[in-house]
Amino acid sequence: MYNYPISPKIPLSSLIFRTLAGIIGGGFGSIVILIGVLLSGSLVQSVIGETGGEVVHPLFIFFVIAIGFIAILVADLVTVTFLTYLNREKYQRLFSSLVQIFVMNIVIAVFTFPLYLLVSSQNMENIAYIIGLQVMLSIIFSVITMETLAKSKHIILTLYSSIIAVITTIMIALAMGVGIETSSALAFLIIPLTWGLFAFWGSAGEMIYQWIYSVYGEDFLSNETSFGEDYGTKEKEEEGGKDEE
Repeated sequence: MYNYPISPKIPLSSLIFRTLAGIIGGGFGSIVILIGVLLSGSLVQSVIGETGGEVVHPLFIFFVIAIGFIAILVADLVTVTFLTYLNREKYQRLFSSLVQIFVMNIVIAVFTFPLYLLVSSQNMENIAYIIGLQVMLSIIFSVITMETLAKSKHIILTLYSSIIAVITTIMIALAMGVGIETSSALAFLIIPLTWGLFAFWGSAGEMIYQWIYSVYGEDFLSNETSFGEDYGTKEKEEEGGKDEE
């Protein structure tokens, strides 16, 4: 029976396999982007032929946005499926997770659409950064959705791990010297890189927290743990409900 953090003990192999699942699942998104780049070659030539210059055609902008959306969606669905089957005892509502992630990706795409139009009017290279933002939002929602539907008592731990993953992704991007000249490479790497880091820190966070629990014997980050004036509030409310009955 799954009873984290008491049991079962998370092995190092889980960290490795989940990280690989994130990278490989994110790689499916990169494949979609690669296919889009290959297909866009003929589109760019036709657009230049029609306009007689290197003017960015609105059709090309919509094409880039659509490819970005499909790539992120595919990566999210594939990675979540991989991660679910790596811990089937905990994640038992795969189809529900996929449906929620699909809907939220549409919502994120709708609300980031104005940003795409804004940056594309200034510099097409900046679209890669909006794709990066969309990737971050979709992955964060995907991870939280998995934990919520699994009725996890440690969503706070998931939030901490997600914050560390976001910061790590940004630091690596800055270390790569991200600029206009590297934004194209970033578009290919951002999805597997981010999903890999989220999967890594998710597993690493659970392993570290399980060690902390074994040392102190206190489930600090459980949703049911109260501190300060909140201590005992839940018990009082339950007792009050029983008295009314």
